[in-house]
Amino acid sequence: MDLLKLIKALADETRMKIVRHLSKKRYCVHSLSNLTGISQSAVSQHLKILREAELVKCEKIGYWSHYELRREQLSKVGEFLLELSKSIPEDECMHHKDRHESAPCEDNSQCECSRHE
Repeated sequence: MDLLKLIKALADETRMKIVRHLSKKRYCVHSLSNLTGISQSAVSQHLKILREAELVKCEKIGYWSHYELRREQLSKVGEFLLELSKSIPEDECMHHKDRHESAPCEDNSQCECSRHE
């Protein structure tokens, strides 16, 4: 499994919309185009990226190709993110002082994270 490829494939708003639709049922390009409001060729390009990341599979039914979400692949991303979140110490809140460094919160009243609410 190429986790980076999976995450990159999901790092696009349109592809996330497509994945959300495919999480409900399988669709053809034409239907996804109608649902997302983008051209069929654009949907096809996004599906190609999702296919290469093995997030969707394609099944030819008659003239149409139907796309279905590979839930096990999406679960792998979820499992990775869950494990990553568990590795962050509970007692330590990191607050970005600027764009280039992180440091523990010094003044919890100024912190915007949910731990101090």
